[in-house]
Amino acid sequence: MTPLLLFIFALALAATAAMYVALRGHHRGIARIEDMEGNTSPVNLQCFARLTDAKDQAFLRSTLPPKVYRRVQRERVLIAIEYVKIAARNAAILIRVGEMQASDVSSDVHARAKKLIEESFQLRLVCLLAIFMLSISFIFPEQNISILDLISKYESMSDSLGLLTMQSDPLLASRVRTWL
Repeated sequence: MTPLLLFIFALALAATAAMYVALRGHHRGIARIEDMEGNTSPVNLQCFARLTDAKDQAFLRSTLPPKVYRRVQRERVLIAIEYVKIAARNAAILIRVGEMQASDVSSDVHARAKKLIEESFQLRLVCLLAIFMLSISFIFPEQNISILDLISKYESMSDSLGLLTMQSDPLLASRVRTWL
C-alpha cells in the first residue's frame, strides 16, 4: 500500500469512529431543561462562518506564501472542527431535552419537543458530514469547503429550543439561548 492510500484508509476509519461517536450522543445527566446550563457550550456561529468562508480562504491564499497558507488554513480547520464537535454535543443534549418534554400532555409542547428532536438529530448528521469534509480540508488545505448548512441548522435548532422553553417555562426561555 502506498502511504497516501494508507493515510486515506486511516482517515476513513477515523471518520467511521467519529460517526459512531456523533450519532451516539447520550446525556444521562440531563433531567430538566435547567440542567443544560453548564452542560452545553456556546457556539460562536459568526466565527465559525468566518473560519469556513471561501472568500476569507481566497484572501489568505492570495496574500500568504503557500507554505504559510497551508499551515494557517490547517489551524483554521482544526478550530472549525472543535466548533462542530461542540455543536454536535449541544444537539445531543437537546435531543435528550426534547425526549423529556415530548412526554408532556400538552399537544403544543409535545409537537415542539418532537420538532426539537428532529432538528437536533438533523444537526448531528450535518455535524458528522462537516467533520468529514473538514478532515479532507485539513489534508488538502487548498480545497475550499463551505459548511453554511450547519449554521442554518444550528440556528433552527436554537429557535426550536426557545419556542419549546417559552411554552413549558417562560421564565427560563430568555436564558436558554445563552447556553447555546
